[in-house]
Amino acid sequence: MCGKIAVVPFPTFMNSFAPDRRLSEKIFRQYPTEVFKDMPTPNNEKDMYREVSKRLNAAERLCRGLVVVSTPHKADSTSSSKIAPDCGIYPNGHASRIHDFNQYRTTDWSHLEITIVCKRDFAEDPFDNTTANAESFAEARKSALGQILSYAELVLQNQHRKHHFMIMFLGTFARLVCIDRACIFATRRFSYVENESWLMEFLWRYGKLTPGQRGFDPSARRLHPEESLAQLMREKRDAAVDGKIAVQPHILEAYKDSLDDKVPWWKLDVYDEDEDVTRSFVVGKPHFLAPGVRGRGTRCYIAQEVLKDDKGKPKLGDFVYLKDAWRVKHDEIEKEGTTLKFLNKNNVPYVPTVVCHGDLPDQLTDSRAKWMEYNPGQDYYPIKEHQHYRIVVKEIGKSLSRFKNSRELVRALADVVEAHEAAYNCGIIHRDLSGGNILLCTDSTGKWRGLLTDWELAKNILTTSHERQPERTGTWQFMSANVQDDPGRVVVIADELESILHILIFYTVRFCHHNLPDNDVGQFLYDYFDSRAPFSHGIRSGLAKRGAVEQGAISLKTYKGFPTTLQFIWPKKTPNANREPNYHHPLNPIISTLLAWFKAHYALAALASTEREATDSSSDDDDDVDVGDEKDHAFGGGPHADPDTPLEANIEMIKKQAEKLTTHLEVRRLLVDAIQQGKPWPSDNEKTADKRSKDGFVGDLDPESGESYDAFFGINRGEAEENELEDDVEDEEEAMQRAGDQETEGTLVEEDNPFAVDIGLLSGAALPQYRMPRSPPPPSSMTSTSSRKRPHDDSPKESTTPTKRSRLDDSE
Repeated sequence: MCGKIAVVPFPTFMNSFAPDRRLSEKIFRQYPTEVFKDMPTPNNEKDMYREVSKRLNAAERLCRGLVVVSTPHKADSTSSSKIAPDCGIYPNGHASRIHDFNQYRTTDWSHLEITIVCKRDFAEDPFDNTTANAESFAEARKSALGQILSYAELVLQNQHRKHHFMIMFLGTFARLVCIDRACIFATRRFSYVENESWLMEFLWRYGKLTPGQRGFDPSARRLHPEESLAQLMREKRDAAVDGKIAVQPHILEAYKDSLDDKVPWWKLDVYDEDEDVTRSFVVGKPHFLAPGVRGRGTRCYIAQEVLKDDKGKPKLGDFVYLKDAWRVKHDEIEKEGTTLKFLNKNNVPYVPTVVCHGDLPDQLTDSRAKWMEYNPGQDYYPIKEHQHYRIVVKEIGKSLSRFKNSRELVRALADVVEAHEAAYNCGIIHRDLSGGNILLCTDSTGKWRGLLTDWELAKNILTTSHERQPERTGTWQFMSANVQDDPGRVVVIADELESILHILIFYTVRFCHHNLPDNDVGQFLYDYFDSRAPFSHGIRSGLAKRGAVEQGAISLKTYKGFPTTLQFIWPKKTPNANREPNYHHPLNPIISTLLAWFKAHYALAALASTEREATDSSSDDDDDVDVGDEKDHAFGGGPHADPDTPLEANIEMIKKQAEKLTTHLEVRRLLVDAIQQGKPWPSDNEKTADKRSKDGFVGDLDPESGESYDAFFGINRGEAEENELEDDVEDEEEAMQRAGDQETEGTLVEEDNPFAVDIGLLSGAALPQYRMPRSPPPPSSMTSTSSRKRPHDDSPKESTTPTKRSRLDDSE
């Protein structure tokens, strides 16, 4: 995500971000004019904290109602991150009541208006005026950039913001900075001693800006702890705890957690585009909070609509789920709510039910327009437009990782396949099947069923182009090996069904009994789901995943030291039972059958590629290819083949296997039959503790050790109970403008996201680590672009015309 920093002259910055008022000479003479005249060259940052706070506060009339405080070592106690900015500008009523500038005050991310960063000299200037993109390769400068992005992230997470201003002091020089969800704007470095009026003019203009111009979201109002709406929220919680109202336990647990008195509660407006009305909802602490700065900045809440009773007094509606995000605005990227309402209208099962949704008026990022203004005549503009958007759905689910036993997990995945099939038959393909996008929800009988969420990347297969795509689509860990290998591949049914297989493996390896040693689970998860194979033009699928789908088995030789494959074991009745492992677990035939089908699928693609290469090289005698030999290798011919099995018959048998992945029917039938036909399954005591280590991953590529620098530039990592890597949606129009091959990095997403998101950097203690990794981390759900010619897909093709779905009875 390089190239998204714009360094502009001071007047340009002011005209763009604070254009309404100009500090005239007449007015300026009425205010302090020598604030920094005698400012000594700082010996250290500690001296700067005191001097900057003292001198700016001496000019308080320039920016009435605001005060500067020093907070270099006083982290916000309500934040899991223990970092603190050097200084900050706060509203008068929300700054600590300390008037001795030799003492430090406590950071409050929820009220911070302007972050102030102090550096002793240029060595830690995060922007480099000598490079084309203003990006430095010096470690100290990259660390400084990570630091300011960490600050911006925490402001955006704790407030509802469109953008955030910063002032950077670099010795006796300064920069003004504005950060939003798309890019960073900064002024050129200027001397605040020689050009003192510049900094004073910014503060004066800032004081005259409206809250919206300062970057605050006008559709969000912070609730006072004692106001009536906050009291109604507490009453609803108490009534549910006392059993006076019926609330499912997982919803009550999440709602109680959200009513944290240490964090802000909000009233959020949602524009209902179908009814052309604005509806209001009250929320507490986010149930899900996407880390990072760049991208959609998704946060999700347990919410209640603000209604009126018969006497006109406010009352709260039922619990619903509210998703707040800065979606990518593009003609071919439909609003998630629009897609879901279409699916709801067509009775597609196991998808969220829309309550209301819509774009928030006048909340479209203007970074792209500014960038184009600053860089006229460019062929490619890397900045995307993000539109602030909210959607409310009826269902509140729980993470797929909370499945009770393997049978419940398989049933949930069967539901998801049915939902995907029904949507496909309506002309919609999801394109991002992942563990984080599948929830568990109860049906009318109280049974836990699968719910397929996050339809942001969905495409209409009837109206959009079937030509090659300019980017990878999906979540890296769960993408098919073909999509990982080929960013331009159009996602087809077989790719989506392969994602189902990977999701099944991901959760069963973590929570079920098997023959992989527990101490090796973390390494296996990295090898299979996160690793990648770099090559000259980008990256491809890791060897473990590709080996599984091409060989039809998951080898454990690397971990056990001898040839063997992954097998699931029936749990022993007692921990010390002295008997041989029981490998008759119903998961084994499901996974082995799916792997066999995918082995055939990849074998056919390999044959087609071989034949194509032979045709392409037929004119060059030195490059002749013996297609017969390649067929032998792909389909079991050659010296080790069964002499009684003709090669062509072998190919026909493999084709029949591969054809099972051209529609949903066979995979759905396989899953439904496994849980229906009276076959024994382990009981509820089957599930183990999570065998993935708390540290998450292994080696130098640990994605939880990251920095906010990475969060903005796409190598984003996070700290959460359930974390997965997921990419921000790449603007297709922009991607197609790229020349040459370009790898776009990914972002972290939390698995517990009940209404999927993309995400940025961490929400935890790794924030202070402002360093770049020694090598790039595993990619997340990625978007990559390429103008390089790639082999087209020759795997078995499903019809692009949806067929009538044959629903199997999956009742118990």
